Amino acid sequence: MTGGESDRLRFHVLGVLEGWAGQTRLRFGGPIQERVLVTLLLESGRIVPVSRLVEAAWDGEPPSSAEHQVRKAVSELRRRIPGGAAVVVTADPGYRVELGEGQLDLDEFAGLLRAARAAVGEGRTAEAVTDLRQALALWRGPAPSGRGGRVVEAAVTVWEERRLAAAEQYFELCLAQGEAAELVGDLRDLVGRHPLRETLRGHLMLALHRSGRGAEALEEYAAVRRLLGEELGIDPGAQLTRLHEGILREDLEPAPRPPAPRPAPVPGPVPADRGVCTLPYDLTDFTGRDHKLRLLLDKADESDGEGTRIIAVDGMGGSGKTTLAVRAAHRLADRYPDGQLFVDLRGFTPGERPLRPEVALEGLLRALGVPDERLPEGTEERTALWRGMVARKRVLILLDNAADPGQVVPLLPASSGCLVLITSRGRLVDLDGVDWIGLGMLAPEESVTLLAETLGAERAAAEPGAVAELAELCGRLPLALRIAAARLRNRPRWTVAHLVERLSHETRRLDELSTGRRSVTATLELSYQALSAAGRAGFRLLGQHPGTEIDVWSAAALTGTSAREAEDLLEYLLDAHMVQQHALGLYSFHDLVRSFARSLPGEGTGGGVLAERLLPYYLRATEAACEVLFPDRMRLEWGAEVRPAALPPLRTVAEAMEWFDREYRMVQAALDREGDLADPACVVRLSRNLAFYLYTRSKPDEQVAQGRTAVRAARRLGDRNLLCLSLNNLGVAQWRAGRFRDGIDSVSEAREIARALGDEVGPAGRGVRLLLHRRQRVLVDAGPDGAERGTRAGHQRRLAGLTGIGPAVGGDRGCGQRADVHGDRFRARRDAAGADDAGGAALGGPQGATAAGGGRGAGRGAGGRGARATTRVLMPGARARLLRCVSRFVPVPGDSGGNRGQQYPGRRKRSTRPRLGAGRDKGWGMLSNAIKLAGVLVMTFVLALGGSAALSGSGKAEHSMAQGEGPASPRA
Repeated sequence: MTGGESDRLRFHVLGVLEGWAGQTRLRFGGPIQERVLVTLLLESGRIVPVSRLVEAAWDGEPPSSAEHQVRKAVSELRRRIPGGAAVVVTADPGYRVELGEGQLDLDEFAGLLRAARAAVGEGRTAEAVTDLRQALALWRGPAPSGRGGRVVEAAVTVWEERRLAAAEQYFELCLAQGEAAELVGDLRDLVGRHPLRETLRGHLMLALHRSGRGAEALEEYAAVRRLLGEELGIDPGAQLTRLHEGILREDLEPAPRPPAPRPAPVPGPVPADRGVCTLPYDLTDFTGRDHKLRLLLDKADESDGEGTRIIAVDGMGGSGKTTLAVRAAHRLADRYPDGQLFVDLRGFTPGERPLRPEVALEGLLRALGVPDERLPEGTEERTALWRGMVARKRVLILLDNAADPGQVVPLLPASSGCLVLITSRGRLVDLDGVDWIGLGMLAPEESVTLLAETLGAERAAAEPGAVAELAELCGRLPLALRIAAARLRNRPRWTVAHLVERLSHETRRLDELSTGRRSVTATLELSYQALSAAGRAGFRLLGQHPGTEIDVWSAAALTGTSAREAEDLLEYLLDAHMVQQHALGLYSFHDLVRSFARSLPGEGTGGGVLAERLLPYYLRATEAACEVLFPDRMRLEWGAEVRPAALPPLRTVAEAMEWFDREYRMVQAALDREGDLADPACVVRLSRNLAFYLYTRSKPDEQVAQGRTAVRAARRLGDRNLLCLSLNNLGVAQWRAGRFRDGIDSVSEAREIARALGDEVGPAGRGVRLLLHRRQRVLVDAGPDGAERGTRAGHQRRLAGLTGIGPAVGGDRGCGQRADVHGDRFRARRDAAGADDAGGAALGGPQGATAAGGGRGAGRGAGGRGARATTRVLMPGARARLLRCVSRFVPVPGDSGGNRGQQYPGRRKRSTRPRLGAGRDKGWGMLSNAIKLAGVLVMTFVLALGGSAALSGSGKAEHSMAQGEGPASPRA
């Protein structure tokens, strides 16, 4: 600012905030305007972001309109200050105060300190004393008195420390010039306000001694010794103790020569080695993390010069955070010539407590050359001195292994030329202005490369497959990989495959990943102990989850909380890097972390928690999903109560199918682990629900395994209806998978149970009734629409002849009364279709076709066509086997006369039809098994499964027959 107006404008912040325009004192408005102005004046000449002004103006939570109010305050200041638009200028992203020389007492104070420091360095003590006296005279009280929140107070602390340092040097130089008695009053005043400053106390003792008041000097020492013992539990420092001893011995010189000239301690003594470096050594075998390293270096280059650049790296224990940060620090060292400092904050160090900020500051100040006698006592004083010493310097500070923001904040410099790198296991969300870089696992190729680098390329190349497997068993965690490589280096006779075999046992994997002082278990234990009590309990319970991914709803079931509370727990563990998140709403454990969680003792970790909590939740969820996907399936009555649980949204077919696709493997894993401990009725119901989904997704092998689980549970329960249901579901799956003999065994047992139960209330009896009344259809709708009905006797005879359960059906009056309807319909379709009665032939083979009304030749043709109809419901592999069997011994449909040489697809090419010789009996035996199973399934599946028997059309027949129960397809 120039002109006469600038000559008259002046601001005071070293005491009460004042502004003068000539002889007129300025009024700035309310407290918001004053705090904004103080913050700008304390940072005179530098841009202050609006966000920092908001923080300065409101101590607590600022209002939503805070930024708007700050801008209004700036406008008001510009209006009240003459030429205010040129004083408070807009500079993105905030504002800057521009003042000329002599317009701000703070700038004048700093200029006098610089002059005094230069005078001392050149031996001009008297001039230095004058400069310091003038600088101290500018202070009119604490700066700025009564104007500050936390932001203002932090800035003021720096200048208060500079004031005290200037005062200490001033009295030291005065004493060196022979002054004594005239200093006592001012010294007593300062000591009274700062009783723990040993340097000031020493100057007072020396002034009293030289003034002939030795007894008072000794009283001062006794007073400070008592105060230090009561307040801090320590004794006075070495310098004060030597002074006390000298006074006692009367061997102090009355006016000693001043010490060798040295700079004033504030803004700080220049370090003896401006390029001091305390960084750890950089690993020569640093491997991987190329992308993260480039990202960190790029972020370091983004500094806009408006404040300290802070970059933090977070990740689970053992992920290589320190290694990455040290590598980056060495790469950046040349850009920060004033020093590269390293502090291990010991947030997660075995056997040690986290480092207190004042102790960390002591180490930093010592590294910059501050002697013991000049170290302040309190954290705030040390922080002020530290920030003053690195002001306007380019220093890189690496704060490793931080536990919480409270450790970090006092160590952050205020200079825009500094760079701070932080590593922490948990993301310190309360730190503002930080760029975070998260570390996950190494990529597979990076893991293999790291093993090759640490193990030796030749040894790794000898067993490439085992090395890749070792990397996966270590979870691609750098710490685990290095431990594994160290074990192999220590055991030269071990092969990589041998260590892989040892690590294959999950229960002992963590024990194997330990060597010397390094251990994966110890690393994870520290992270676990840092959790809250509720966090540790939730971590143990979630570790029992059998799947690879955990959603909020299953977590709520496991922990016995609401979905919101479960989500809060998962997010808490995510912040601590005890779980990972690869998709929104889904969380997962690292393999080694899961093993660690399952090894922990505590509630819910001894087995049974899945049976008691998770399986009932999955039952409710699958019931809800099946209601949406299969709305027409028959509802079965269950006696057991189901534990209530919060459920995910399953309102649409898409939501239900997506949930099933994601969760069905977790359901299977939970049943495999604790299905035998759960309520058997729950297991049967859950298996039934799962069978519907597995059929829809064409997973017959998994359906077979699930059916066996249900059968075991039904036997354990002792409920014959449920056993019949489960055996039929198992038979369905075995039939679809092509396991015909196993399927015959399953449905034969189900048939015997159904026969014994008769038409009792239960799935067997309801299944019979369902067969005979649902849409008035039987088996496969092979005839044209509107076919005439047959006779009850014909229908019953056919069922009796084909399935062997005629007595059971005939003995059921209800079934018998309805059977005539279906018998008539069956006969009508057979007559309408002629020999190509797919329903009869499919069940009976050639004999069945003959009984249906054709000769033996017709029977063979119908048998072939019937077999083809039967195979429509089989999976491709089973279908191919059955068709090959049929095509060898049964003529192709329509294969008569001149057409006998035509071949069925997949049949071995022959010029003539096969001769029926010795192999015929064997072939018919194979075919008989499949057809017998088909026939038994048709009746007994519907008898016991309790599902839809509406088998209209080949598509519906295929689906419903094979599934045993349920609709033709999920509702669209």
